[in-house]
Amino acid sequence: MAPIAKTVGLLLAGGRSRRLGRDKRFLKRGGKPLIAWAYEALRGATDEVWVLLASPQDELRVREALPSPSPYPQVALDPEPRAGPLGALAGALERVRGEYALLLAVDYPLMTAAFLRRLRAHLEDQPKKPDALVPLWQGAPQVTCAFYRRSLHKELQEALASGERSLRRFVEALSPPSRVLWIEEECWRDWTDAPGFPSPFQGVDTPEDLARLRAVGLLCE
Repeated sequence: MAPIAKTVGLLLAGGRSRRLGRDKRFLKRGGKPLIAWAYEALRGATDEVWVLLASPQDELRVREALPSPSPYPQVALDPEPRAGPLGALAGALERVRGEYALLLAVDYPLMTAAFLRRLRAHLEDQPKKPDALVPLWQGAPQVTCAFYRRSLHKELQEALASGERSLRRFVEALSPPSRVLWIEEECWRDWTDAPGFPSPFQGVDTPEDLARLRAVGLLCE
């Protein structure tokens, strides 16, 4: 099958972590902040990485948290920071140059470059390339760990203009449905060896999530 000409990694790092009550980007696993884990995972699976931020005041601290030495990443400020991942993706896809973008939220401490490379390989294996490739976990679309064709940016902008703020609803509403390739759990289960958890999609959204990850020694302050 034809390889993808270029894939850009989009690190979604602009959230305020309101449900968690602290900035999840700088929680540490093995002495390394989550934003550095996510950045390295993307760097190992894509051709270029952009960091998506909501505020210019975050840029210096974020750059300091990235692994050193590392390529100087592009930083894109979210033009509509209150529009969540949908707004961040819409703004980024309009700017990047590449056939696909791999969007990854910063709070997947179990995510690896190897897993993301398997996702990319699965996309490249498709005889007809979809507009989005989205894994499913327990039936839920993992829209913040998914591939999006760059040409979707116009439809994303139109959705924003109509008042849509849910990336999941946007993806589920794409028509015809064949434009989205859903990756069922039985397909990706053998791609990961997440210790103590059923999938690499375990996030850090709530204090309960944080406590669960701390209990197995994966996260600390």
